[in-house]
Amino acid sequence: MKLGGQRGVAKLFSSRSFLIYILTVLAIALLSVLFLLLTHPGGPVQARSEAPPTVDNQDFPYHRILIPEETLELIPGGFAPIREPREYWDQETVDRYWIDPAPIVEELLREENRRLVEDIFESLP
Repeated sequence: MKLGGQRGVAKLFSSRSFLIYILTVLAIALLSVLFLLLTHPGGPVQARSEAPPTVDNQDFPYHRILIPEETLELIPGGFAPIREPREYWDQETVDRYWIDPAPIVEELLREENRRLVEDIFESLP
């Protein structure tokens, strides 16, 4: 069984719809390249270095804990940090102090939903 052979392929490539298809694909490719060149003029994105970002603490004291005055009045003797502030926290140190918020949020949502359901049932006649 012959499926058209060379004559069928030649007919496919000479058809007008195939030519329109090829021109459309080329136009989309060209527009994509132009878009990338216009939105990323510096070339490929450079890999980030492993060094922590530097923070300029001159404008605002980010390195200090800011506690409102009315709260400071409640602390006898005032507030004094027990260690020097850190510029960078590594993952091991963060893991020691990190508390996963998911269970806390889950419990708060569960309680809030329970209250809402109770309010709905109480409002029913």
